[in-house]
Amino acid sequence: MTEEGRVLRVIATPIAPMRKAADANSGLVTEALLGERVQVEDSDDAFVKAELEEDGYVGYLPRAMLGAPGRAPSHRITVAKTFRFSGPDIKSPPLGALYLNCRVAVSDGDADDRFAQLDGGGYVLRSTMVPLGTLAADPGAVAEGFVNAPYLWGGKSYEGLDCSGLVQLSLQACGIASPRDSHMIEAAVGRSLEGWRNVTLRRGDLVFWKGHVGMMLDGMLIIHANGHHMKVVIEPLSETIARIAGGHGAVTSVRRIEAVGSRQ
Repeated sequence: MTEEGRVLRVIATPIAPMRKAADANSGLVTEALLGERVQVEDSDDAFVKAELEEDGYVGYLPRAMLGAPGRAPSHRITVAKTFRFSGPDIKSPPLGALYLNCRVAVSDGDADDRFAQLDGGGYVLRSTMVPLGTLAADPGAVAEGFVNAPYLWGGKSYEGLDCSGLVQLSLQACGIASPRDSHMIEAAVGRSLEGWRNVTLRRGDLVFWKGHVGMMLDGMLIIHANGHHMKVVIEPLSETIARIAGGHGAVTSVRRIEAVGSRQ
């Protein structure tokens, strides 16, 4: 995208689908989450060409799901899925769901110790959010929160996500910058473990195939979103390698992230 004619917008819905073309029937390439900053081409069309500021991904977003920047988000959702309630009570009618890494602005007008009130209305449990800049320490633990979440090509939330979406979300929650697609992650994140078959793999190591990625939870188990199970699963790496050999082929690399954590 060129700089000319671009305007800053933010994602105004919990999830916004980014599509390959300006058409609701076009393929999903990724999703943007509430509070994300987006550069868009100024247009009155139903779909606008957009670039996500966080990872540089370009595609077409529904203009109705974008808003003008308001007060900057103050908090980030830290669980795979939670609810925004109409009142400070878990028995109050839910207004919808929020997802990991959604960014929200807390107003605290009349909230209590258990609930935070959001700008624009609604209440969220304080235990499901942290101030922006507070990071998780273990991407493996973040990924484990998605076990059994359904597989969705291009998805990036608990409603459905793909292999690279799971890895990107988990790394971003720990403050580790990550591109969107598996081949991009393979080229940019961590360092390659040469001779990885002779190395004891550890939690957080990323295993890549052509078009696929998973994260090790220890020396034997891998977590990944995949089209075979159509969900996020934990299974032995040896079984994954044997099954994928007939489709994606052999492992192309294993990469290690040396500094996996930050502030908590």
